[in-house]
Amino acid sequence: GFVSDDELAHLYRRAACVVQPSLFEGFGLPLLEAMACGAPVLASTQGAVQEAAGDGVHRFDGTDVADLARALGEVLDDESLRAALVARGAEQAAARSAARCAEAVLAVYAEFPS
Repeated sequence: GFVSDDELAHLYRRAACVVQPSLFEGFGLPLLEAMACGAPVLASTQGAVQEAAGDGVHRFDGTDVADLARALGEVLDDESLRAALVARGAEQAAARSAARCAEAVLAVYAEFPS
C-alpha cells in the first residue's frame, strides 16, 4: 500500500538491505532512493538499472534464486561489504540527483541555437 515520503525514507534507513530482483526495471529510482537513505542495495544484473545503479549495488543474476541467496548472504554477513555499499551508494545517489539531472538537461538544451 501507500506510504508517505517520510515513512518510505524511514523504511529505507531501517532496512538491512534493499533488493531489486527485477528483470525489467525502468530507471531504478527506488534503488537511488534507498542509496540516498543509506541502505545497502542488491540489484539484478538484468534490466536497465545498471546505469543508474553504477557500482553502488551488489549484483546477482536475477534469473538464479541461488545467486540471489548468495548475494543476500554476503551483504548480511559482511559488515565491511555493507559499509562499502552504503558509501558507494551515497556517491551514486548524489551523482544521479534530480538537480544534477536538471543541469544535464539544461546543458543539452543550451547546445541548440535559439
